[in-house]
Amino acid sequence: MLRVCTVRASDPKKILSPVDQLLWPCHLPCPRAKKFGGKCRDDDNFWGCEQCGQTFRFVKQDGKGQKTPITHLFCDCGGTRVDRLTFRCAFFADHGDQFNAFTSVNLLNKELERQSTKETLTLFLEGETGNGKSTLINEMLFCAKFPTFEDAFRLTTSADFNSDCLAAASYSKLVERNGEYVTIEAKLGTGRNIDESQTQFSEAYLIPPVEDGQPCCVSDTEGKNDSRGIGMDNQNKANMFGFFRGFDGVHAIGVVMKDNDNRDTKSFNYCINDGILSDLHKNGAPNIVFLITHSSGSAKVIPVVRKLLEEIEKKNGVKIPLNKSNVFCFDNVAFEALCLIKTKGVEYDEDEMEEFSRKWTKSAREFKRLKQYLATLKPHLTRETLSVYAARCAIADIIPVIASHGAQIQCNIVKMEIEELNKTIGEDEKKMEIKLDKVETKELDKPRMFCTSDKCSEVVKTLGGDVKVSKKDCVDNYSFADGVIDGTILTVCTWAGGPMGAITGAILVSKRRDEAKCKDCKCPRSEHKVINTEQIVKRNVDVDPAVLEQIRQKYKTLKMKDAVKRELIEERDICCKEAAKWIACLKSMAVKTDDDEMQSCIKQNIRDAEEKMAKLKGQSREEQQKSIEALRKFEEFYDKERDILFKTASGNAAGFKFPTENIEQIFDELFALEITGAQMKANYEVVKKAKREHHQRQFTAEEERRAAKQNLVKAEPTKCQIAEFGASSSEDDEMDIVS
Repeated sequence: MLRVCTVRASDPKKILSPVDQLLWPCHLPCPRAKKFGGKCRDDDNFWGCEQCGQTFRFVKQDGKGQKTPITHLFCDCGGTRVDRLTFRCAFFADHGDQFNAFTSVNLLNKELERQSTKETLTLFLEGETGNGKSTLINEMLFCAKFPTFEDAFRLTTSADFNSDCLAAASYSKLVERNGEYVTIEAKLGTGRNIDESQTQFSEAYLIPPVEDGQPCCVSDTEGKNDSRGIGMDNQNKANMFGFFRGFDGVHAIGVVMKDNDNRDTKSFNYCINDGILSDLHKNGAPNIVFLITHSSGSAKVIPVVRKLLEEIEKKNGVKIPLNKSNVFCFDNVAFEALCLIKTKGVEYDEDEMEEFSRKWTKSAREFKRLKQYLATLKPHLTRETLSVYAARCAIADIIPVIASHGAQIQCNIVKMEIEELNKTIGEDEKKMEIKLDKVETKELDKPRMFCTSDKCSEVVKTLGGDVKVSKKDCVDNYSFADGVIDGTILTVCTWAGGPMGAITGAILVSKRRDEAKCKDCKCPRSEHKVINTEQIVKRNVDVDPAVLEQIRQKYKTLKMKDAVKRELIEERDICCKEAAKWIACLKSMAVKTDDDEMQSCIKQNIRDAEEKMAKLKGQSREEQQKSIEALRKFEEFYDKERDILFKTASGNAAGFKFPTENIEQIFDELFALEITGAQMKANYEVVKKAKREHHQRQFTAEEERRAAKQNLVKAEPTKCQIAEFGASSSEDDEMDIVS
């Protein structure tokens, strides 16, 4: 495993990263490695900056002409001269706390040249938890070193399977001993709790070059459909993209599937569509490969995958290759058997050993074919996919704010039109007050959860039709850290995975995630909704005199109320156009975009208004009906703007592109709106703050849970640790926002 060790950069004159060249992460041994006369291990490690936490990278030699020395290594802080770098590896028992430099710049350059002369193939593995990503990596490591099962059986010892260079995994076999059946279990690798049966953080493994001389860096990411709940899926995604940022390019994204996953289930669809493809840039589609585990070569899962890919091509116009050249079948049985033989002394008969030999040879052949295929691919630029992820995160935060403000603007327009009709003939314009309704977003002290099932709701007839009104608040507040609500210790559910889950305490234990039910109302978990913020509409608020004066100067020929109404119409149109532009841009970039977040938010606002109207009577009910009509009018304005952009060939008429960094700059026009801009910005900051605090609570609770399991004293989380977990407290690092 390539551990992320620490580099201290003391160069006061950093240079900017080159924009026209790809940077590749450097994996170097420690300066105090045994081969250099020290005590540390000779293995290569990734090296992360002490300040920004990002992996150091170098400009790769293009192989043309004379080689030039590598003078700088680059991270998010900029470029640092190599003679200004000191290193401290992660093996503190051997290395100690001090930072050490290489004995000479020439020695460091020699190590960099070693990896620069041969391109390192990069492969990111993604897939559902339990599909065998960690086992696949271990199998690749052994197949690269031992081309036959006989070689591996003859040359390996139990110590080879306890190395921390392996991905953590466990294998078991039911055997008969003394007339009884017992389960024999073998565990590999270190670095996480095997009992949790899943990778906890993204990790990279360097498979050294063999015949073709090309090393292969394989990254093991956290599994989709995490057994600890969908909240952890979002955290895992943030972790992965934080790790993804350390690479300027990747040769392939490997979708790992079991060959027995040959059913079109909701779980399978979720993992492929929402878990993998939704954040991938269209330009990365040719770089997708399919790795099938537990396969005898039949690839039974392919028809299900083909159906999904055909639906994506039909809806989004993106064709993802699926053919013999990018499908690779691996059989894990031989490696698992070897592990049990060497670590637990499990015995197999001659026929079984011959079968293992055939399966091992087949897997080794497939891995060689995989490396040859990767070498033919042009690396996918990670900044493109990072841009898609940044766009999704930003849209998830800003769109609900735009939807609520845009709808409130439309309501104010209708309100002013009604006042205009009802005003007394001849009433002095100067005596008429200008009061508008405004929406404010407030952070809840603790998140609320309520049930939306038919059992916990009632249907009320309204002018707009039948409306389902939720009448059950299952949990008004709950504790993240201890799983306690109102002094009662609650049962922890398997799908939420402990007291850090969003609705952990209220869910009963269940063997299957989709069977988990609420402890309070007994309804399925899927029927429950959790909110961290709430919106409050303040009625008849005076408009800031300074704002009125700016509007007066802008519309000099109009009366004050007419000018305010004109400004509101303009701001409503800007809200619609900006939201439509971002949604269309995301559609033009991402492999899969089925949902329109803005449209969903507007429809939800309409449903909420209808629920409120169902509880009103008399004049209040009539006024609420007019508000609903205004919301539907706003929906029409947005749909019109969106359809104009969606009908263009690229889906992005303005040529707009999301930046990967400092993405909030695209909101400047919204926040500069005369009447609603300042409040919109304030509400957006509340949403971001609530999410940051939510992620910090999750991180803290997860650390406490791990420390309790390992019987360790919990240390204060560092900035790098929080950034790894995907919950950075930095205002500027938008890549840590989780939708």
